[in-house]
Amino acid sequence: MRMKLRSVIKIMPVLIPSLITLTFFIWPLCLSIEESVHSFSGDFVGLQNYIDAINDPAFVNAFVYTLRITIIVLIITMISSIILAVALRRSFIGKKLVIFLLQTDVAIPSLACATMMILFLSQSGFLSAVLNNLGIINRMWDFPNIFFKSDGVGVIVCIVWLFVPYITLSLLSVLHSVSNEQDEQAATLGVWKIRRFFHITLPTLKPAIAYSSVLCFASVFSAFELPSLVGDKHSLVTLAYYYYNTAGFTPGHMEAYSIAMIVTIISLTVSFVLMYYSLTREEKS
Repeated sequence: MRMKLRSVIKIMPVLIPSLITLTFFIWPLCLSIEESVHSFSGDFVGLQNYIDAINDPAFVNAFVYTLRITIIVLIITMISSIILAVALRRSFIGKKLVIFLLQTDVAIPSLACATMMILFLSQSGFLSAVLNNLGIINRMWDFPNIFFKSDGVGVIVCIVWLFVPYITLSLLSVLHSVSNEQDEQAATLGVWKIRRFFHITLPTLKPAIAYSSVLCFASVFSAFELPSLVGDKHSLVTLAYYYYNTAGFTPGHMEAYSIAMIVTIISLTVSFVLMYYSLTREEKS
């Protein structure tokens, strides 16, 4: 009996994360699937809620808006993170300070990030006041307005600011874990920096880039806080939230569940495809 109790105690640290995942993800996911295939009166309607959502012009606009923001953020974030990680691999004055600032930024919540960006980059913010005092702009309102607009520039700025430090530190840890010998030998032989980057550094980072891309895509595509705080147009998740809270017990209320499930399906599908592609490329190489 004591041996069984000890065995149970040993496996508890492994079981607890699984139980948490089951409680806060899988169980609500199952409930959402059930709700998405029923009408507001409780009748089974199959995929009709999904069909209604896809044919809804608001859903189409939100899907295009969300996908555009996700792709732009993914491209800017990955390129910026790769450049920063490669630059931070080398020693220079102030390197520790830069890494410290990146580590500090990782700990900033998304709500705090949105508030900071508004206070710093809005038309009534710190930067516009400085430019106005320097005489670069005549009025603070001449500063470009990037927040609360339908083009999503403010959302992109905030999300990029959040993700670049995290992914940079992830890529930098990969570069620090491998030897720099090949790059030094190639430099000794006179190989240009650009060729060394594409043939030595980038292949080393490919697995980490793939994993980071999966995380970035899934997080941005299903983002709720920043699009609702600094955006002026519905993303898929904010549209689902809007329908859920304002439609009441109407077909629109049930459409919120189908939109949420569509976001989940797309995020999981793209994540699995990117992970599978990365793993197969690793095995081939």
